[in-house]
Amino acid sequence: MPVDSASGSCGWMINRRVYNDADAVAHALAESLLGLFDQAIAEPGRQIGVMLAGGRTPKAAYGLVAASGRHIPPNLTLIISDERWVPADHPDSNALMMQPFFQAVQAAPEQLLLVNTTLPRLDSAADFGRRLQQFFSSDGSLETAFLGLGADGHTASLFSPNDLDRASRQPAIDVDRPDGRIGISAAPSIIRMATRIVFVVTGSDKTEKVRSLLAQPRNVIAGQVVWKHPQVAVWLDRAAAE
Repeated sequence: MPVDSASGSCGWMINRRVYNDADAVAHALAESLLGLFDQAIAEPGRQIGVMLAGGRTPKAAYGLVAASGRHIPPNLTLIISDERWVPADHPDSNALMMQPFFQAVQAAPEQLLLVNTTLPRLDSAADFGRRLQQFFSSDGSLETAFLGLGADGHTASLFSPNDLDRASRQPAIDVDRPDGRIGISAAPSIIRMATRIVFVVTGSDKTEKVRSLLAQPRNVIAGQVVWKHPQVAVWLDRAAAE
């Protein structure tokens, strides 16, 4: 069974849930995604969105959902948190990694809010931001944002205070990533529109930043992204917790 606790800073709490290993975290994420399928079925009049992250553990969870045989309800939209600005068939593409999942759940093109990386860099970010805003202006609601946490404390493709400053003025931005790639990322203002935000974190290389996120969130980019949001949780394995 996972172990729950909470950590607070200036009256703001982040829930912490520790699982035995990365596999257990992936299963929890898969179960939560399937729970959102059920929620969308139960509320057919609502347009519900879920934000998806890239990474090893989410990939395993998407595989579990794909293997479940379930199909996505028509009123559920899958929204990518960020993307590397690479061709759609590039191995670094988050969307390419998610394609088996999209296909298995039979997501229609209009149910996928992805980054169009065929556009020039600035246009790609502007187009992504425009479609994010359109989702909300069309009565869409972001139920859960599942995010990753980098060993450097970043989340989505938001790496620096400068990124956060630029993202404060637009719904999505282009980013010069530290790895030399270009990223396109949803802005914190979009992420914070989620009813709940869940960081999914595995691996001992994340331990230091997990501790900082819980104890001093404003010292971590990811903490600044979600600062003061009413429902933030960190799901992590024991390697990341210890």
